[in-house]
Amino acid sequence: VPAAHRPALWMHRTGANSLRRASSESYWQMAERALQDETVHTKQIESDLARTFPHHSLFEGEGAVRDALRRVLSAYAAYNPSIGYCQSLNFLTGVFLLVADEEAAFWLLAGVCRRVLPDYHTHLMTGLRVDTALFAEFLPRCLPALDSHFRELELPVEVFASQWFLCLFANVLPTPTLLRLWDSVLCGGGHTALIAAAMTLLARHEVALCATEDIAGVYATLAAHAPATFDSE
Repeated sequence: VPAAHRPALWMHRTGANSLRRASSESYWQMAERALQDETVHTKQIESDLARTFPHHSLFEGEGAVRDALRRVLSAYAAYNPSIGYCQSLNFLTGVFLLVADEEAAFWLLAGVCRRVLPDYHTHLMTGLRVDTALFAEFLPRCLPALDSHFRELELPVEVFASQWFLCLFANVLPTPTLLRLWDSVLCGGGHTALIAAAMTLLARHEVALCATEDIAGVYATLAAHAPATFDSE
């Protein structure tokens, strides 16, 4: 998707436009109200601001982008009080702010959480649990040698898969590859695209992963190789 058309396409395909039209309040009204009232989520949001892409120049220290991130997360907690704030929403919002304006970032977050991947960013995370279990079931069929190695190491693949899926690989893949993946996820691929991406990432680095000797080695290998996955195709 061309960068210039990405915000509009994502807004349409995620249902964000429909959610915006159906809302009785504008984003800016919700943001203003949310920042006036301290809630149970305020402290966690403030803590996560500094953890959001700390090495990205736009997110370093206090500034316009961090202020926008604070407003979007606080407004979403007010917009969806049954969930409020949960882990990884800061990373999703951070990417949306790199692609779209602040108001669009808010509605895109709402679209992902309510339409694209419902039951992922919830207290029970039912959808996430189902999809990570599905991924674990597919692994021995797609990559039997790697699955056998992980079993020998007693590594539950659901653990790192849940970390990847919750943030939609936002803190895993380089930006060009990430945006192409999000084009697929947000424009109809949903959880199927996430599972396929996880399997592809493991397949691409299968040799290195099979050479690891313990769980720490697996995580170190993934941390070293995943950010270098620049082939966005």
